[in-house]
Amino acid sequence: MEQLSARFMCDRKVLNGWRSGFAKRGITIYHSVPTVFRQLTRAASDNETFANLRLIRLGGEPVFRGDVEVFRQRCSDDCRLMNALSSTETGLICAAMIDKHAVLPNVRVPVGRAVRGCRRFLVNEQGRPVENSSDGRIAVRSAYLRQGYWRRPDETAEKFRMDPRTPGTRIFVTNDLGRFLQTAI
Repeated sequence: MEQLSARFMCDRKVLNGWRSGFAKRGITIYHSVPTVFRQLTRAASDNETFANLRLIRLGGEPVFRGDVEVFRQRCSDDCRLMNALSSTETGLICAAMIDKHAVLPNVRVPVGRAVRGCRRFLVNEQGRPVENSSDGRIAVRSAYLRQGYWRRPDETAEKFRMDPRTPGTRIFVTNDLGRFLQTAI
């Protein structure tokens, strides 16, 4: 699978087909991991833009300031870049909407604020909440958590735990590490 993915990602013919398809088909929303976005934009000619796009949603791996710079150069002023944190187990957790004028103080772009109905916090290796200035695994409390993993009770028990702060409430503990900033995670 890795060889197939690597060959696919480096295939300029495929990337060119995608890019030309944006304009021909009137595609206005693009969603991928940042690596695919980078490959797609690197394959574009210097003056090529993605004028029809109104939303680019990236997630699944870190988004960097350079990704935002490419977005600023190649997209219209009406387009927005969404950096999203989500999972199959939780649905959308956090999102940061970025316009062309957003100030990015760090190289790594934050994933933003929690969406409505979702509370996120950080836990240590023992599953206890950590202080806001410390790193920890991202944990999620939401009414929309999945029930668990089909026929995998041990993995379900490991990831879907009881909330230590709110008895009777479940949380999902991700494998993602995070740190709270003043405005986002």
